Amino acid sequence: SFAADAASQAAADSERDAAWARVGEAINAPPGSKPPRTYFLDGTVTQLRVEALEAYALGDGNRTSAQRASAIDFLSRLGAKIGERSAMDTLVALGRWRGYEELAFARHDVPTAFPSDALEHAAQLATEAPPDPDCDVRKDLTRLRCYAIDGEGTVEVDDAVSAEALPGGKIRVWVHVADATRWVGLGTPLEAEAESRGASGYYPLGVLPMFPLPVAARLMSLTPGEPKCAVSVTAVIDESGATEEYWVGTSTIRVTTAATEGEVIKMLAEEPGRHEGLELLVEAARRRRELRLKRGAMDVRTPEATARVF
Repeated sequence: SFAADAASQAAADSERDAAWARVGEAINAPPGSKPPRTYFLDGTVTQLRVEALEAYALGDGNRTSAQRASAIDFLSRLGAKIGERSAMDTLVALGRWRGYEELAFARHDVPTAFPSDALEHAAQLATEAPPDPDCDVRKDLTRLRCYAIDGEGTVEVDDAVSAEALPGGKIRVWVHVADATRWVGLGTPLEAEAESRGASGYYPLGVLPMFPLPVAARLMSLTPGEPKCAVSVTAVIDESGATEEYWVGTSTIRVTTAATEGEVIKMLAEEPGRHEGLELLVEAARRRRELRLKRGAMDVRTPEATARVF
């Protein structure tokens, strides 16, 4: 009947107006009070519109013609300019995207969250350590003075170095890398997720870890002062810079000093003789560099840029 149709239309109009009101409230909210990223994932037409806007912002090859039309209509209704840049601005204003790094993540299909099975696996590891598959062959290297040299704000300490003086002026150099296989076995949810990610990724606002942070920054991380499982590589460098022997294997180490590159440079300059391991590493590096130059290697030095966001 006419009355029923009118009532149905009125209800639809009211629902549409309420949806646009939610959009307007999100856009007008101050930066620190934006709704959660999942706010518009409510199974309504608004969700489809927001998803279309995301596809439009990603550029050609990431959207359908229908999504493009929907996104243009969305921007037009908001009185915004029509374009991919405007779509990005709108998504940030809605609280759906945190910033322009989201564009690169989405274009390259970089996962920003872990699936539930990987998180459950991580929680299980935190409460119950699996058997160490290398317990019978893992070498105890906790006697070494190990230095973890990382940038400021590093939460995953995944490598360390050390060195020992040997008779005849020789130097044994060690490099230790956190042993992920101590905690993550083949065929597990975390192993599958790590394989798909390949590595941890860093961007101005933080890190996209290869493993959930409770695993990467606690269980695997070479936390100073604690015995930790690692894969160690060692080589003996003679006075000419040549390598005499090497060994690779699983180990247990204890990081004794964690510092930034700047702090290490300061330690070497202001405290000569107090950090034998660091001084030996510098000497080993000098020997290797001189040998490589004698063999015809090129010495190309480029400035290093570091971006910090406050």
